[in-house]
Amino acid sequence: MIENPLVEATAFKDYYIKAGYTKENTVEIWSEAIGTAVDDVNDTMQALGDIIGGIGLMVGGITIFILIFVNAVSKRRFIGILKASGINTGSIILSYVFQGLWYTMIAIGIGLIILYGFLVPYIDRNPIDFPFADGILYVPWDYVFARLLVLVVVSMVSGFVPAYLIARENTLNAILGR
Repeated sequence: MIENPLVEATAFKDYYIKAGYTKENTVEIWSEAIGTAVDDVNDTMQALGDIIGGIGLMVGGITIFILIFVNAVSKRRFIGILKASGINTGSIILSYVFQGLWYTMIAIGIGLIILYGFLVPYIDRNPIDFPFADGILYVPWDYVFARLLVLVVVSMVSGFVPAYLIARENTLNAILGR
């Protein structure tokens, strides 16, 4: 069983160099012979993934903002009544932040089910046919987890801002709908 293919390739390279095969031949391991073409393709795919992920985070944040804003505006009178009955403004804002987090957690769950339950297995069985190699969907968990954390923070801010704007209004104006 090969422990580390690169170490074994390097050992073969050293053997051929010591045997004198470098007089008429160039001896290289696979990573040296390929050059930078594969690294360039990997870097390009990584950049595309980051760009698409960033757009997805912006769309998710804007969607949560709109949902919370519409909900808070439609319940402006209710929020005014809550404030008039002695409910702390911070509690009202926190409830809308939790509402945004709840929507985000549901979306994350559905997204992970689609990604790891359907897309990754499907593309593993049916790789994308590129001219230079078969393409698979490689999505490591740490890559996804970092983006999920950013999405949670964005959703918290997107829940906080509209709730804060509505909850800081004058209580009487909110109750009367002015």
